[in-house]
Amino acid sequence: MKILFVIILSLLTLLPNLSFISHANQYTLKFIDIGQGDAVLVRTPTNCTMLIDGGPLNKLSDQIYKHLPATETKIDLMVLSHPHLDHMGGLIQMIDRYEIENLFTTGVNYKSSFYKKFNQQIKDINITYPKSGEHYNLCGVKIQVIYPDKSFISKEIDNVNNASIVLKLTMNNSAVYLPGDAEEEVEEEILNLDLDLRSEIMKAGHHGSETSNTKEMLEAVKPEYLVIQSGEGNQYNHPHMQTISSANELGIKVLRNDVEGTITFFF
Repeated sequence: MKILFVIILSLLTLLPNLSFISHANQYTLKFIDIGQGDAVLVRTPTNCTMLIDGGPLNKLSDQIYKHLPATETKIDLMVLSHPHLDHMGGLIQMIDRYEIENLFTTGVNYKSSFYKKFNQQIKDINITYPKSGEHYNLCGVKIQVIYPDKSFISKEIDNVNNASIVLKLTMNNSAVYLPGDAEEEVEEEILNLDLDLRSEIMKAGHHGSETSNTKEMLEAVKPEYLVIQSGEGNQYNHPHMQTISSANELGIKVLRNDVEGTITFFF
């Protein structure tokens, strides 16, 4: 395993660009504390940038200077796991601020004025609708698409959480499992695909909700760290105790944005 160390970024607020000064030859993975929502940032040694979700409105845009160099003008790959506002809001603002080279999205049909605006913004971006079994490479970051295993383009489903893009990223032989808000039904589908899900780091599905993160899924991924992106005092009471208990039973170390702030891994 190649994980070198973990930093809780709240300790580094006076040195927002420390990761780019001291660790420019390493991969950086940040689970950004943007309240109740997801925002995951990857930077490569060659300064490629991948952003998976952007949290709610007015959160990521207010603090992006802490996580990207002031001279940065583009995002090489942006991923919208699914179009709920707590994942999409910050991306709308990032599109206004940065040149977006590539976008992963499902194209699922979802009635939302913000999603309508998002779809208007992305017309000139190179869009990919990823499917299970596909592999991509971003400046050395190996990207394996775990889900969806079907097309959601222009389709409307009852629970848009279950149209989440699920990815496994590998950097320097260490893997990260990112399930968006995929719930138990999708977790069961994924387990039936018989893929190698093992990863040192797993982002908890659906902000640590009991509707995701089944013990079977945790056992399949076998993470050393479970990172929960939930906001302090959120109305959903995320993370749920069932998720915490399952992680504890399996000896998985739990890290939480609502407790530790932004969580950074270096590879």
